[in-house]
Amino acid sequence: MDDPVAACREDVLVRIRRKTAGRFRTIATVRTDDAARYEARIGKRKGTFRAVIRKQTLANGEVCDRDVSPKRRRPQ
Repeated sequence: MDDPVAACREDVLVRIRRKTAGRFRTIATVRTDDAARYEARIGKRKGTFRAVIRKQTLANGEVCDRDVSPKRRRPQ
């Protein structure tokens, strides 16, 4: 997935979610790299996906605000 989410720094947990039965469910979790980017492999799964970063306070006291990427659709 290549969606913009506002990860404030490295090692932030990103949940990759897929819409199933009308709800988004987590199918993978990854952490941001040293450039605050992430990459997740979702295989050949089809459907609607998004990435979510929950609001969290990091070890140094910095706060990463919650962010949700735009929905992306993979053809059925």
